[in-house]
Amino acid sequence: MKKVDFNLENCYGIKEFKETISFGNKKTIVIYAPNGTMKSSLANTFRDIANKRTPCDRIHKNRKTICKITVDNSTISPDCIFVADAEGDLNSEEKVSTFLASSNLKKEYDAIHKTLDENKNSFLSKLKEVSKCKDCEKELIRVFGNSYNNDFFSVFEEICSKARTRTQICNIDYSIYFDKNGKVKNFINDYAVTLKEYLKIYNKLIKKSMLFSRSKNQNEFGTYQLDQLIKALDDNSFFEANHYIILKDGTKINKKEELKQIADKEYENIINDSELQRIFLEIDNAISKNNELRNFKNAIELNPTLLTKLIKYEEFRKTVWYGYFFQLSSEFTDLLDLYKQNSNKLLELINNANKENETWKNIISIYKNRFYVPFDISIKNQADVILKKSTAHLNFIFEDDGDKDSFEEKEAFYKTLSKGEQRAFYILQLLFELEARRNLKTDNLIIFDDIADSFDYKNKYAIIEYIADLIKDPNNKFYQIILTHNFDFYRTIASRLGIPRSDLYMTYEKNHGCIKLNQGQYTQDVFGKVLSKNVNDPKIFISLIPFVRNIIEYTMGNKSKEYMKLTCCLHNKSKSGKIHTTQIFNIYKKVIKTCKNETFKISKKQIIPFILEQAMSIANERSIDEILLENKIVLAIACRLLAEKYLIKILKPNTDLITSNQTSELIKQYKEYPNKRKNNLLVLDKVNLMTPENIHVNAFVLPKVNLDFFRKAYKVV
Repeated sequence: MKKVDFNLENCYGIKEFKETISFGNKKTIVIYAPNGTMKSSLANTFRDIANKRTPCDRIHKNRKTICKITVDNSTISPDCIFVADAEGDLNSEEKVSTFLASSNLKKEYDAIHKTLDENKNSFLSKLKEVSKCKDCEKELIRVFGNSYNNDFFSVFEEICSKARTRTQICNIDYSIYFDKNGKVKNFINDYAVTLKEYLKIYNKLIKKSMLFSRSKNQNEFGTYQLDQLIKALDDNSFFEANHYIILKDGTKINKKEELKQIADKEYENIINDSELQRIFLEIDNAISKNNELRNFKNAIELNPTLLTKLIKYEEFRKTVWYGYFFQLSSEFTDLLDLYKQNSNKLLELINNANKENETWKNIISIYKNRFYVPFDISIKNQADVILKKSTAHLNFIFEDDGDKDSFEEKEAFYKTLSKGEQRAFYILQLLFELEARRNLKTDNLIIFDDIADSFDYKNKYAIIEYIADLIKDPNNKFYQIILTHNFDFYRTIASRLGIPRSDLYMTYEKNHGCIKLNQGQYTQDVFGKVLSKNVNDPKIFISLIPFVRNIIEYTMGNKSKEYMKLTCCLHNKSKSGKIHTTQIFNIYKKVIKTCKNETFKISKKQIIPFILEQAMSIANERSIDEILLENKIVLAIACRLLAEKYLIKILKPNTDLITSNQTSELIKQYKEYPNKRKNNLLVLDKVNLMTPENIHVNAFVLPKVNLDFFRKAYKVV
């Protein structure tokens, strides 16, 4: 990736964003976006694209949205985008398999399974013909599987062992009796009492039969078993060898035709029994009322005795599958033998797979060494993850003073963690996601949305170090956009990752929602590198007042004449009108080392009018640079001075008696003033709320420049 072009309109609060960012050799862009500008909106837009959704305006749904993000002039692929934030939740367990797999083991494992799968598919094709079941594999796993046996071959072995030892029914259409919607099962449950009565009468008739019977072990010699016997005697060779059959009543049979005649007569006697017929008709009429059971009705009418088996529905379902397998005994024997021939080799591969987990070990090592968490972590089913592409089952272990407890359920484990620990756990899931993507060896655009927000300092710097590792890795194909509204994090990441200024951006809002990018600034010491070396620039001259005042407070104390003089520049005091720019310059020369040899080049003026003059000059600029720190500080000081000027004019207080928080104190008095103006009070409250963050040395990053407040304050005065 070389560049990303944005053409966005009405995307989650971004009214317009038409910019291009280019990736340098570090493949990392850092964008500082103050609160309310565009950070979360841009992250949400990327997240929608990644999830193949269409972004929209979060409030004004009827507004037309334009969302076009191209990489190197081509539409960006959703699959290459990943958005990471500090509060998200990832389905990380599914990602683990993509980086745990050993390529050599995987190839060997896949080669064996390719042969097995080819033979399995051939068998399933024949099984489908016999059973009329559309998805035999899925159905077999559903019927015979459990938490331990949940793949085809594990249930296949179980079915084969039973199909070999039992002669079972197999000549029925599976889909008719075991429909996917469960209509037949529901009917059987609803008419269980009637079916039991049918079975009771049927068993009485079986006992009277000289041919059909049911043993003490409930093994039945019924129509299917008789059909199989008749088929075996089909060529009469049995009887021609002078063998014969004796029934339990002593009847001697010398010919196949005699056996068939007796069988037909016995079957007719049972089926045509009046009591059995009565109950059958009751059941048949009930089935007729449901059109969805039409096929079932037809099948039962052809073979009424099956009703006796349907009472134990799930048991009968398994019996039917055994019958299908018995019918394909040659085919399933061949497949079973092939599987057994390879099972030892597969077991060996699984054992080796458990030993090969270097990537996993590395991730866990990084996580435990860099991030503070109170638990250890392991994979319960590592071999399945590596070889069978199963989802990883993570095991979370807590150990304290010899007590060792573990959680296998992610949700239960998650509830035990504090908010900070939950965020730290998210980082582990993030590592899984990124390592999985790294393993794919394709271009990825990673959006870090204030990834370190709300973390303690240790974990915050651990995140930065991990991102640094990604940047240093020459083999990864990650291109990163780091979004933050935290100015400290912006400066830290630029410094620690060595991001050049060309790859740093700061956003500002223009024309109510139109977002622009400026080249990033202020990554180094603002006072030493920027302000103190340009003392004769009028804006910087004013901006230095709060900085130098703080230095004097720490070195000379807040009772010193220098401190008091600078305070009179920031607040309207009785002596404020007597202070000139030259006096302030002399203080700078005394305090700031780089100013000692400077010559005063600014016009000699009273400091308060000078500040207001510079603020008005900024307000009148055609294209205001809203990123410039000096613009923000000058406007903030001017807003405060104008607000106090208005309040002093109305209240006429003695401001020299106010020793701290003068603006707040004056506004408090104004709130008690009987003739206060509500609209003016709203402006004053905003000025009091916003200006200190720009004026004080350690907080100068407002969401936007104070221009609006300056104009409102000016109108109030």
